[in-house]
Amino acid sequence: MPVYYVTPYFLKSDEAAAYRDWLNSRKAKRLVKAYEKETGIKYIGTFFSVLGFGEYDAEDWWEMKEYGDFDKTRESKVQDEIMAEVYPFIDMTRNVPARLYRSASDVRIFEFSKKKHQ
Repeated sequence: MPVYYVTPYFLKSDEAAAYRDWLNSRKAKRLVKAYEKETGIKYIGTFFSVLGFGEYDAEDWWEMKEYGDFDKTRESKVQDEIMAEVYPFIDMTRNVPARLYRSASDVRIFEFSKKKHQ
């Protein structure tokens, strides 16, 4: 089952339209394809909040085959290029938590007895 990596973030003031335009550009699409080829991590898409609903301005969704795919990102030259391209749009002063998801059918749940252990 795949692992979904979600990275939410805030955009700099008055940069949302320019960022959306960059995301839809040929350059961005070329970089994403190169990143997918280099790492095996599939880009699902970037999603913007609508009418103020949501905690963040946008978030990127990625699909990995396994947790180990993260290791491939450490050496990624394409990721460095993508980060240099998006840096002017992203508000890097506001830290946000990334998330990992797996299907409910593939998640390990730890359950412990409610009675006290002796």
